[in-house]
Amino acid sequence: MLDLRSRKYIKCRKEDKAECIPVIDEIMRLADVARREGVLSLEDEGEKLEIPLLKAGIRLVVDGTDPELVQSILETNILTTGKTGAELLTQIIVCNGVLSIQSGENPTILLTKMFAFLGEDYMDVLSEKLDAYQKEQMLSLNDHTIHMPVTASAVSTPFEEILHQMGNRDIQLVLRELETRIIALALKGASPALREYVLDNHSPRTANNVLLLMEALGPALVADVENAQNAVLETVKRLEDSGEIIVVNPKRLEAHQTIRF
Repeated sequence: MLDLRSRKYIKCRKEDKAECIPVIDEIMRLADVARREGVLSLEDEGEKLEIPLLKAGIRLVVDGTDPELVQSILETNILTTGKTGAELLTQIIVCNGVLSIQSGENPTILLTKMFAFLGEDYMDVLSEKLDAYQKEQMLSLNDHTIHMPVTASAVSTPFEEILHQMGNRDIQLVLRELETRIIALALKGASPALREYVLDNHSPRTANNVLLLMEALGPALVADVENAQNAVLETVKRLEDSGEIIVVNPKRLEAHQTIRF
């Protein structure tokens, strides 16, 4: 993170640090949305943000920008503004928050990390917010639903069945792990409904790149499509095994070997 060689630049009074709390609350709200619905769901949310640095950061995340580049851009912005005190502290918190949202960090860890910038004066506030957040999650648990797309009647392959069962957040995590060429090849053998669902879980710019590559690839060998779809399923299985995503029908995923059309 920022190499602020002297702490004097972010030193401020306890009452001034209070200005950071609404910003932390906003970051937590965005993190919760991203965790439930995937980072692409922040596209519309980002346009409504009133904090310029947070707005810029969320836009970079939605566009799929490399985390190191996101960090570099935000830090350069901070260093060129010349802010000090509470204003600088707020910007540093925003930078940390954006990177944590992008990495899918656990919300309680994210909240604790951001309050660490406020020091011991706000540990009691942190405890209250952690308690409130945990209660809120428990109350909303029964109402929480994952978006499930309508499955086409013609779906029969493991690739179609498994991806149709996945929610937005999970499929976005899978897509992040894959090369654009693999996605494009895999979709060449997919139903129109699944193509639309997968492309909707890309940023508009990335989705356009996938479509252009699909067209540029021209007619594809069945074996190449099979290999690409199997590569997608192997990624799904790896993330499911690590607990990063949830597959509705893991037995179907476990049973897949090589796809045959």
